Amino acid sequence: MANDIFNYDLMLENYIGEKEVVLDVLLVYKSKVEKQLEKIEQAIDNKNIDVLKFEAHSIKGGSYNVTAKRVGDIAAKIESDCKNNDISNIDSYFRDIKEEFKKFEEAIDYLFK
Repeated sequence: MANDIFNYDLMLENYIGEKEVVLDVLLVYKSKVEKQLEKIEQAIDNKNIDVLKFEAHSIKGGSYNVTAKRVGDIAAKIESDCKNNDISNIDSYFRDIKEEFKKFEEAIDYLFK
């Protein structure tokens, strides 16, 4: 598994080897991002930069916390563009973040089997 998609070993180290805590955090993160992606999609439709920026910022922090680097990096791009009032690339970024989040979900699936 590519470490920039998800790095289980690093996350486990960050949570002092507490596997159950890691699993709980991952489930909360996954559920929260699913909802946030829905909010981002609505914000894109409504051209609501404030919501885009807020949700992207939250996804960025949560993603880095669970070592989902690619998802966090795309969220950072969305946040940065929103801060500059430029959403010209938002459709592309949204496709990218959904794709990378799907890869993240696939990468963690084995943990829950």
